[in-house]
Amino acid sequence: MLALVDRGIEGHKSETVRLEVQKATLLSLLSPMRKLPAETLLYIFQDVCEENILQCYPWCLEDESPPTGMTSPVITYLPTMAISSVCSRWRKLALSSPSLWANLRVETHPTSLDEHEILETFAGFIDTVIRYLKRSGDSPLRLTLMIFGFGFNEKVPCLTHLMQHAGRWKTLDFSGSLFLTEYLLTEYDI
Repeated sequence: MLALVDRGIEGHKSETVRLEVQKATLLSLLSPMRKLPAETLLYIFQDVCEENILQCYPWCLEDESPPTGMTSPVITYLPTMAISSVCSRWRKLALSSPSLWANLRVETHPTSLDEHEILETFAGFIDTVIRYLKRSGDSPLRLTLMIFGFGFNEKVPCLTHLMQHAGRWKTLDFSGSLFLTEYLLTEYDI
């Protein structure tokens, strides 16, 4: 009899938890943010998404630190990605606004790894760069490119992908090695 009562209490507790979750979900529907028109949200998003920092990971230069010391979770430096992860409405807005994805600051370095090793070692970084380039659609790209520690006969992760979209570069702000100019001229015939 006592076991039956205990099961009944546990059932009521789990039902209470379920109802509390449902209540919180329903209360969120009353949020003032839900009442903002899409145009207003998009205006706010454009202001917040002025720069998405895509930093090569892992950073393999022993004698140089990455330009941006990332002290917060990586998503903090990717505002467009963060916005698209909040709720379905915000995701739909972000994905339908290619210009939000077109403001990139890419921080990377060369490596002597071969193409296969680059893809394996820097997969997350390269996938993120590709995701931003795809989601930016045909929007003009505002690109800040920071390449450090450049040497001859080394490859730069993601540079090939960025070069495929060179025709869309509205602005390019470059900092890094002067050898890059020669590298681009020989590798990409620009």
